[in-house]
Formats: sequence, C-alpha cells, structure tokens
Amino acid sequence: MMAQIEQWPGPAQLFLWHGQALYIGRSPSSTFHQHLALQIGVGLGQPIYIRTKETAPYQPAQGFLVHPHTAHQIDAADVPALFIWTELLPAGPLMSMEDAYAGIVHLEPSLVEFLLRPLRAAEQQPLDCATARLLLEHVVDTLLPKPNERPLIDERIAALMRAIEEGFFEEHSRPITLLARTLHLSPSRLRHLFHAQTGLALQRYILWHRLLRALRYSASASSLTTAAHDAGFADLAHLSRVFRATFGLTPSEIFKDSHSVQVTPCLL
Repeated sequence: MMAQIEQWPGPAQLFLWHGQALYIGRSPSSTFHQHLALQIGVGLGQPIYIRTKETAPYQPAQGFLVHPHTAHQIDAADVPALFIWTELLPAGPLMSMEDAYAGIVHLEPSLVEFLLRPLRAAEQQPLDCATARLLLEHVVDTLLPKPNERPLIDERIAALMRAIEEGFFEEHSRPITLLARTLHLSPSRLRHLFHAQTGLALQRYILWHRLLRALRYSASASSLTTAAHDAGFADLAHLSRVFRATFGLTPSEIFKDSHSVQVTPCLL
C-alpha cells in the first residue's frame, strides 16, 4: 500500500497524454517560466515554495493552481511532489475562480488531502498509465469546470486542434498556412478565431504540442537530439531554449540519466 507517499521511492515518473501530463517524485527547482497549460502542484507531505516575481519572497503552499500564461518560479527543494499540466479550452471560466492572486490559487489543506486520496489508496508503486490517469482525472475533475460546463468550441477550431494533436506540424514547415488553407480561412483569420475561441495564441499552442511530443519521443529515441528533430525542433539547443522558457528547466536537467525520470507515453 502507498500509505507513506511522503517518502516517494525510486525515480520520478512523467506520464504524457494529448494535452496533459503528470509528474510525480522528487523535483528540481525551476527558473521563472510560463506555459499555456494550467498547472496544479501538490506537495507530498512537505510544502512547495512558489513566487510570481523575482523580487518577491517565496510563499509556501501544500497545494496550488497556476493559471495559464502566469510567470512563476517553483522551489521544490527536492521534496516529493505531484505536478499536473492540463489544457482547459476555452480558458475563460478559469479566470472567474475566487481567491486568485497574481494568477495563483492556494489550495486548502483539506482539499489537498482529498486530492491525494487515490494516491494513498493505490496498491502498486510505481504507478502505471491506468493508475496515473485515475489520479489525474480525480484531481482535474475536483478542481476544474466539467467539460459540459464549458462553452462549445467552433468545429473548425476543434478540427484544427485534432490535427495539431496528431502531429500535423511535424511534416510541414509552415503548418499555420496549410491548416488555414484546409479550413478555407486566411492565416490571420485563423489566428484570430483560434485566440477568440481558446484565449491562446495559435503558434504557442503548436509549440506546446511540439514540447509534449518531444517528451514522448524521448522515451524511445536514441538521444534527446533525435527526439528534438522528430518533434520538429531545429536542434537540441532550440528544444532546450523553448523547454526552459516553458517549464523553467532544461531537458538535460530532467533527464540526467536513465534513472532520473521515467517517461511513459500514455496515448489514448
């Protein structure tokens, strides 16, 4: 039984789905960064420290929720923690959450304990795709608006998002132009419609999915350089710059060796 989650055993684990990721285990601290996904962080017994300005002191949080496009820095102090990144489209309902300060919501201890119940009740360690998915859905369903409570997305934008998830951008050097032509829109109109529907910049959304795909490829590629090329990045340096700006870490800091982080693609 995983009753003592405060002492997370073995290497950290990173599970990946389309538009979602779950990380559990000890975590290095980050530099300032921001991403288009909503991030949820929960300390496994000890608090995580977070701030939104370099001049501000770190604030301890047993659990927190970071809104999309919110610059922040995390000091995990190498303690076991759970992190979830998830797309929430359209993002509008999220902005109405109460008690949000500078894009961050601190979670009450009782709520944190409720979020961790599936983890404490798990019968195996390390996690697999099925148990990781159950944990992710429990956390996301508890904290975020249900899909049927969100505004509908234009079918053209939904089709575009499916194409991006399927890796359309990997095969084309100018994906926005080709996607716009497929949907009978101009590139500028497509960018405008995508932003109006999702609150996100289309190029940033494509870049986000390139990052997720590079992470997935890293599980089977012979090197990070190969994973970078396969996901559509010019080279490893390009991937590292974008990765650091998005997650506050470089890929090499996460994947120091094969025993540092176990990456598991869980494609639906």
